[in-house]
Amino acid sequence: MQRQENVREQGSRVTELQCHSNGCATAAPRRIRRLRGGRRAADPGPVTGRQGYGAGMHVRTMEQADLPAVLALSAELGYPAKPGELAERFAVLARSPADALLVAEREGEVLGYLQVQERWHLESGRGAELVALVVSSRARRSGAGRALVAEACRWAKARGMGRMRVRSNVQRVESHRFYPALGFRAVKTQQVYELALEGEA
Repeated sequence: MQRQENVREQGSRVTELQCHSNGCATAAPRRIRRLRGGRRAADPGPVTGRQGYGAGMHVRTMEQADLPAVLALSAELGYPAKPGELAERFAVLARSPADALLVAEREGEVLGYLQVQERWHLESGRGAELVALVVSSRARRSGAGRALVAEACRWAKARGMGRMRVRSNVQRVESHRFYPALGFRAVKTQQVYELALEGEA
């Protein structure tokens, strides 16, 4: 998602979760289905009653029809976007074999969404990273965030990845309670720098 904070506000804490042979800390065994282009995502069946998830909670692959709800959730977190911009990004990411886009819903209402990405680093190898996790303020502590992270871990484990990372702004105090409760550990704190690339290449 497009970042709106000033550089001085962009300190972030990096937390990491090891995906062991029996899955990540939040994950129970579950079917994985293959999507177009060879991607895998969690089977969209219900996760009711698992790991303390709220009754009737489902996690499934994001669809075009979910974009209005995703747009509203992004704005709620402070990352507003135009509908056309979001649709363009969705079209690219939905085709990417290295990304999975998931939503949590209950009774047909989208409560949150997540993007998880496969990443390769020359110095540390291959792993997964949660690059977006947003849950509606009306659905906090409903189990939506926990369910989304569990499905992301299953996606990563099914692809042979043994590590999940997430970067969270140091100002998001609630996030720094949420991730450790799922088994993540803080590995470093860093500053994020950004440079606008203008003019011709």
